[in-house]
Amino acid sequence: MRTHAALTVLALTAFSAAALAQAEGKPQPAVQPAVQPDAKPTDLSGPKVEKPKPTYTLVKVGLNGKLDRITQPVEEATIAILPLSEDERAKVTKIIADRAAAVDKGVRNSAQFILRIQGIREDGITTDRQAAIRELNEKLPMLRDRDAYRSELRLALSAENAQRFDAVIGEYLKATTLQASADAKAEGRKGNPFLMSLGEGLRNVGLEIQQSFDRIVKEGTDKTDHLMEVVKPTPEQEGAIRNLITDFGQKTQLNPTPAQRGEFFKNLLKLLTIKQREALVADLYGADAASTPEEPKPATPPGK
Repeated sequence: MRTHAALTVLALTAFSAAALAQAEGKPQPAVQPAVQPDAKPTDLSGPKVEKPKPTYTLVKVGLNGKLDRITQPVEEATIAILPLSEDERAKVTKIIADRAAAVDKGVRNSAQFILRIQGIREDGITTDRQAAIRELNEKLPMLRDRDAYRSELRLALSAENAQRFDAVIGEYLKATTLQASADAKAEGRKGNPFLMSLGEGLRNVGLEIQQSFDRIVKEGTDKTDHLMEVVKPTPEQEGAIRNLITDFGQKTQLNPTPAQRGEFFKNLLKLLTIKQREALVADLYGADAASTPEEPKPATPPGK
């Protein structure tokens, strides 16, 4: 009993002393929470979210649910989306430029094919565009030899980018075949995957030829006075061509887009005879015009 009484007195004394100190405004030692030896600090940052790795692809679906087709050769479209080093970019830029020069040289004496591919004919028929691409493709093996071109580009890339290069091209070409199969099914046709693959290869050739044509169009629209010297227009043609050139300058404010250049050049060609067209295209390519026996009358100028 005495022991219990003594403890009670001590507790009361301590409580009274603490209360008195608090009343007098004396600071009290902070109460330290018990710390477990194996306790770990709480992480309030939440779960770590890793940044997604970039994906490299040419496969994109349009609003119509169909594959969006690229508008340049698949090799160049692929190179454009890869994360190239400065050294890689310098190497592939040269390879692509050399290829463009070789293509221009290859088609320089094929003005008739170029005009057919562009749908520029004296009778207005444009249905033989694909036939012209096939014929030119057979005539120039370099156009259809995509493996050599891809191999050259691949060797200029790092091992990682070379793998990406092959993967992107493979994925896109597979997607084009699937889209062609879906289109054939929707039209009630039985598509042949092999022929579809050949068709895509031909389309790639067509894109490369179009790029070549676009290069000479830019050159041609930048020196319209020279064009007049080459085609040697009749007085009636000259008036129509001058009007076309004036309208072109006014509409484009002398800063035409590639599409506007293309439209102007096609309208110009339509005013010329076949001989004049071939002479103009050949001159821009730096070649001799191919001889054509036909000499139809010039197209009627617009507004007449």
